[in-house]
Amino acid sequence: MNKKLKLFFKIIYYLFTFGLGIVLAFVMPGMKFYNQLAVTMEVSLNTGDYDKAMSLIGGYYDDRQVLEKKFEDGSGVVIYSAAIEALNEKDKVYEMKPSYAGFLFNTQKKYNVKAPDGNKTRLVVEDKLGNKQVTIELLNYDSDGDEKYDTVTTLENYSYVYFEIPRGIIDNISEIIFIDREDKLYRSVSDLSLSYSEPFFSDVDKFVKAYNSNTPKDELETIGKEFEAINEAYKMNNPKPIYNKAVMDATIFVLLYFVWIYILGDFLVGRRFIWHGMVWCYKKIKLKVDQHKAKKAGEKPEPEYDPNKAVVATVNTLLRFELNVPKDYNGNVTINYHSENREINLLFTKDNGYKQSMAVPSGTYVNAWLECAGYETINLPKTLEVKGYKMTVNVTLKKSDKKLENDEKQIIDNKTEAKDENRN
Repeated sequence: MNKKLKLFFKIIYYLFTFGLGIVLAFVMPGMKFYNQLAVTMEVSLNTGDYDKAMSLIGGYYDDRQVLEKKFEDGSGVVIYSAAIEALNEKDKVYEMKPSYAGFLFNTQKKYNVKAPDGNKTRLVVEDKLGNKQVTIELLNYDSDGDEKYDTVTTLENYSYVYFEIPRGIIDNISEIIFIDREDKLYRSVSDLSLSYSEPFFSDVDKFVKAYNSNTPKDELETIGKEFEAINEAYKMNNPKPIYNKAVMDATIFVLLYFVWIYILGDFLVGRRFIWHGMVWCYKKIKLKVDQHKAKKAGEKPEPEYDPNKAVVATVNTLLRFELNVPKDYNGNVTINYHSENREINLLFTKDNGYKQSMAVPSGTYVNAWLECAGYETINLPKTLEVKGYKMTVNVTLKKSDKKLENDEKQIIDNKTEAKDENRN
């Protein structure tokens, strides 16, 4: 792969992965928050900690529930007096609404609410005193993308339904009835006697009016504290701990993501610094282990390379050749060395930029051979002393004044120009 194509892939890789990481940094906290909120509610309802579930709904509530009903199969209904913060879809502003709010919980997937067409799922509320009946919509999720609600969000992955019966749509609540997708009765609770004349609703009215009239934050906080002081059962909902945990989890996830894409990028399109570092560490550790074993066995360990004493180390050397060729040269060049037991064979081409690297054992390599018809080198050493952790040899190629027959190989007899880059 040539340099321009490799650079192109590197740019595309980092633009895509870093762009995705930035998007994740923005959306992940919200995703984590809503997921953890739903999970916490599910666990709290199924373990009977209803107050904790209610405390995660925005607004105020009275922690003395007005209804707690359990059915034979373990499902149940719990209702609280509350003032719930909700978005006004028409004006696109948040408002506070006094309501009876509650949960149908632990349905264990028995409440069939999902249907693409003709879905009759709803909550029916009856006022037998006033001979009135109202319908509360429960469908709030479009699962098939046809722009029509066809199921309940929390019943997709969990087993509870949250509902609100706002003040003003009905005077008294005598019965609540949960209807499924086929217009059949799922659960009902009768013999109720709930009205909005109880103390909580009159006590919270001042705060509701202040909130809905955009009262300054400092003044609103004062009114809220005054309301909470009326009765110790009046509680402000507080999902902040869940949100803080979600932000922390999202931050850790995004940081790990960026670390991972850097590691992957280093191996795929980078210079493999991580791999070379791992190899270097492995060699250092192996050398220490070998020296320890030799010392333990009473043998004299091989010395490490000391540039002042010119002692050859026992570790391999990363040998790099960089060949400088004339501008008009496009052919291949071969350079060979050998020692008593090993050979160095290097092939330089236009594709590899006339540069080659390889790991070779430290030592002396002799009888340099150059194969490149019509050309010779200025500074290729005939004898190559390989030493240290990394070593670079720069060689210059030029047209030869000598006439070579049958592309014969040239024996090199130059002084060494190798650059020792020992980093031990």
